[in-house]
Amino acid sequence: MRISQLKHPVAVLRTELGLGQRDFGKLVGRSWRAIQSVELGTLPLSTKLAERICEETSVGFRWLMKGDADAPILDDRGLRWKADLYFDKQGGKLLPGTTLGSHYASDLFNLALAQVCAAAVAAAESPRLRSFGWKLSTAMNKAMEGLPDYPDLVYEFNQMLIHSRKDTRAARQAMIEYAAKRIRATKEPRPKKGKKRR
Repeated sequence: MRISQLKHPVAVLRTELGLGQRDFGKLVGRSWRAIQSVELGTLPLSTKLAERICEETSVGFRWLMKGDADAPILDDRGLRWKADLYFDKQGGKLLPGTTLGSHYASDLFNLALAQVCAAAVAAAESPRLRSFGWKLSTAMNKAMEGLPDYPDLVYEFNQMLIHSRKDTRAARQAMIEYAAKRIRATKEPRPKKGKKRR
């Protein structure tokens, strides 16, 4: 692995996540100038900010506070950190107003369905329907990269539409029911709330 030219762990982490200083600042509740100052070393990394970064990205507090930009990114257990930990952490958040169920997979289905419906309506009401439709499709395909079943599932759902093209309402209902059935078979229980251990 090539040694990073970045001089601060925050810069290394931010770059690894593919976030600009502005987006990273929003993630951790700071301005982009504050993030820039920390990365340049003109503002020391506070324990409060470090805790927030760890909370949002699942990196190890020790790794972050040590300040060695050339050290591999570790989690709190001392194991190599992977970006999937960050995506899992962010994926656990739901949009305000989303009903929380008892399973992550069901919550994801509800959220994705709401977002796809909202995106389709917004795009349809826009003078640039084709452009936004293409952007939405491309973004979903990119987000699902690395999931080997995704292309086959897209094909399968498209076939449901093709076979029921005379009754698209029934086809849409069938797709939703089929997706819900598949999700119920693989759902991940949400942990029960209890007292936090200190």
